[in-house]
Amino acid sequence: DKDQPRYQALAKSLNCEARVRFFGMQSETLPFYQMADGLLLPTLYDPFPNVILEAMACGLPVITTTGCGGAEFIVDGHNGYVCDALDIPALQ
Repeated sequence: DKDQPRYQALAKSLNCEARVRFFGMQSETLPFYQMADGLLLPTLYDPFPNVILEAMACGLPVITTTGCGGAEFIVDGHNGYVCDALDIPALQ
């Protein structure tokens, strides 16, 4: 990904580079879902992201926003949470 150096610099500036790993594009995503504790997708608008279904199929809880079409599959407190994309405290 041509933007990876920018993302790495951002992680460093936010003092979270020790907790963030960048693997670039992957054709086999299952091992990454298996390592994850959950999925956070703070989108302002995304009609139907496949990543929501992929994460849920792997049993991961999902945190997303009201602007995400995949939010209709989330039962708050059961398999994830849905909040406003601009409500930063809710996303934390």
